[in-house]
Amino acid sequence: MSELEERLDRLLSDPAELEKIGRIAAQFMGGGDAPADGAGGAGAQAPAGGDDKSALLSALAPFLQPERRQKLRRALRLARAAKAAGAALEAFGLGDV
Repeated sequence: MSELEERLDRLLSDPAELEKIGRIAAQFMGGGDAPADGAGGAGAQAPAGGDDKSALLSALAPFLQPERRQKLRRALRLARAAKAAGAALEAFGLGDV
């Protein structure tokens, strides 16, 4: 248990690590970073992952039947959560688990 406490103390005392955790939390909550190319309208429609495939699937969602649209949105949320979990594992140095 002391190893976990040491890691937490090290993370919380380092401003760079706190910033990294904040970015991971923003990705997980669906925030993400603003697009670097200045695309205003398209950035609001794109999913938080910033992935082209996810953006395409999100754009197609209005044309799907309601039950398929719901499944698609759930799958995209799960994919974002998995991506955020992977980033969190890397941030904590547990990427090889």
